[in-house]
Amino acid sequence: SSTLQELPSNPNAEQWECGLVRIVGPLRVARNSYTGGMGTSNSFLTVDNTVCPPGSLGPCDSVFVDGNTLTTYAPPAVGIIVMSVQGIYNQRTRGYRIQLRDGNDLEVATPPNVVDGYPVHDDTLRVTFDRTVTQASAEITANYTLASFGTVLSATLESNGMAVNLGISNGLVDGDNEAVTVSGIVSAASGLPMTGPQTRSFINGVLPITMIQAPDPAFLGGACVDRSKFAGAGSATGTRLTFRGICAGALSGNLYYLEEAAATPRSGLTSYAPMAPLSVGRQYLWVGRVLEYYGETEASDNVYIRDEGPATVPDPVVQTVAVLEDSTCDATQTLSTGEDYEGMLVKLYYVKCVTEGGPGFGFDVAGPNPTFVDSMHINNRGGVAYTFDPDSMMVMDVTGVLRWDFGRFVISPRSNADFVTHGLNVGVPQTSPSKVAFTLYPNPARTVRMNFALPKSAEVELAVYDLSGRHIATVDRGHFAAGSYTREWNGLDAGGKAAGSGVYFVRLRVGKESYNLRAVRLQ
Repeated sequence: SSTLQELPSNPNAEQWECGLVRIVGPLRVARNSYTGGMGTSNSFLTVDNTVCPPGSLGPCDSVFVDGNTLTTYAPPAVGIIVMSVQGIYNQRTRGYRIQLRDGNDLEVATPPNVVDGYPVHDDTLRVTFDRTVTQASAEITANYTLASFGTVLSATLESNGMAVNLGISNGLVDGDNEAVTVSGIVSAASGLPMTGPQTRSFINGVLPITMIQAPDPAFLGGACVDRSKFAGAGSATGTRLTFRGICAGALSGNLYYLEEAAATPRSGLTSYAPMAPLSVGRQYLWVGRVLEYYGETEASDNVYIRDEGPATVPDPVVQTVAVLEDSTCDATQTLSTGEDYEGMLVKLYYVKCVTEGGPGFGFDVAGPNPTFVDSMHINNRGGVAYTFDPDSMMVMDVTGVLRWDFGRFVISPRSNADFVTHGLNVGVPQTSPSKVAFTLYPNPARTVRMNFALPKSAEVELAVYDLSGRHIATVDRGHFAAGSYTREWNGLDAGGKAAGSGVYFVRLRVGKESYNLRAVRLQ
């Protein structure tokens, strides 16, 4: 222990920095973060019990053990004897320390503890422990109960010995509150069972992103605030939950953007600091929490992520500056505003640069052509997303992620490829894709009438979705020649049943571009 003592003046420590080290005891826990003075949660100091037994006046060399950086491990009580400790040796301002990777790095006669519990499928929970546990105890279904009084059908210990997958049937729907209580699990190292039941709460099911992004009705009245019902109070995180999405963008600062394939409104979500870097064009299952980060709904506190393979990045949704920069709180949820596209890939056609920032800097654009009335900011997140340098009065197309950036909506392009330039002060060609027209009239109505115009022939799909992003009906699909068209939705879903009155999204897909409008259907 003297070789790895915590003092910053320790002459022996530097050679072991960033390496895996191990000390064989007996060591005695002399202080922990519960008693104060540690500066790090889940940490403790040990001393050599043979040199400094209880009551010794010292001096005693101490070793700092960190159970908070690489894992979450509650420190043993003061006086507990540790037979050995290992981990990654690291230097901090206080001095040197051993960073535990999990509970198996500490050999001490203590029972296992539950670290977490969360869905990994709609019918499967994953329960994790702070150390390896015995298969015999872990696979007894009676050791697990659900708050919903649902049934635990099976329990399978993973090969690492520290996580159990539970097959369940609980009768709940996605988004309901649920909890799992665990008891009777035995440590593989010490043979000690849990001292009592331990419970972990979570949101049931694998949620669609549209459900997470949907506004909490409780906050739409009064002051009208558009925030997720799964976020915690204020800027705190909410209850553990699970969702999946396709990585559509990656920006500096550990920001990733996960989006559903259908690219319907409310189907994108900012995801901060995952456990491992994500790759654009792959689908992921994400377990963490949700918060409102300065007004932007964000997934954080990632504890589990599963790469589910390659997937097609959703096509950017084509919208106007007026819609995307609109931060009006929509109390009745009948408007199209920036909130509907937060965290999604979006595209502006034929907008004009009205302020210059220099290569790689943010700038403002105005549109649509030719009036250029509305404007919004094009943001270079962290200064590394692009090096594009627009000239004043340049007309361009801009693609990027729509983000809420401390009080306003901005578009963050992912690279220089997200810009297409058309020259200076140019008009819109007659065959420009920006000439696609899409309207609903009348609206509201019993029968939703959809009018659209195409400047050139294209593959077209016209479909209806509910507010959670669930597909309701396909109105028409096929190859259309240039021209104007009208279609009607009679209110029947894909199964021929009548859909209720309320607010729906109508999506027009033209080639690889999507246009979305809200429709209010009356009975």
